[in-house]
Amino acid sequence: MRYGFCTVVALAVVGPASATYQFFFTNGGTDPWLGPGPTGGPFDPTGDRGDDYGLDGYVPDYTKFPTGFVPSAIAGPGESVYLWVRFIGEPNNRKILGIDLVQAGAPADVAYYLCENTSSGGTKRWDGIYTPPNDPEFKQKPRQSLYCGLAYGLRNRPEDVPWNLFEGGTARTALLAAIKYDQPGVYTPTLGPGSIHVNGGVPDLDFGSLTVTPEPAAWILVVPAGLVVRRR
Repeated sequence: MRYGFCTVVALAVVGPASATYQFFFTNGGTDPWLGPGPTGGPFDPTGDRGDDYGLDGYVPDYTKFPTGFVPSAIAGPGESVYLWVRFIGEPNNRKILGIDLVQAGAPADVAYYLCENTSSGGTKRWDGIYTPPNDPEFKQKPRQSLYCGLAYGLRNRPEDVPWNLFEGGTARTALLAAIKYDQPGVYTPTLGPGSIHVNGGVPDLDFGSLTVTPEPAAWILVVPAGLVVRRR
């Protein structure tokens, strides 16, 4: 299934889309510091487990960023998983202006990264107020509308943007959210009526799935390339 729209001007001047945005899950584990938590707060350069980099002190290790699409991931009930977006075939600095994301089923917790960084020149990804200490404005579930009018947005850049949780080398991947499901099932995110706004072009969207299983060992599934299901 294919989603997406942008401004009338962009539709008039841009030809058929060749870009793809890939949304997918990876495991986060049971560490409460890496789970859904507050999304605002100042950056702390000491790297302690305060409320920096968006969610409970999660400082990204770029060596572990996904460099490719993960079509299917698996986790146990109550484990945190991460939701990512990867840019494929997009020009540098192409920006997601807004996205209306719907998480399938009834997640136990969802927190979207706001990436406030007040001490090294960064700014928020998304517009809107947030109310400490729990920042409920960015913990809606299962639907969250994220948009940027004054905020920085989410851009496809050639360089890394650590404060905005973006790896700009091979991966071109950004960390969007941390999510927990308590009930077994297969969950695939979709877009709500607001769809997605991009400053130019109408990208194809691929959505990976998450299988929550009561099995004690839950790891990312390695799926052969031939089994990847492309949703349009």
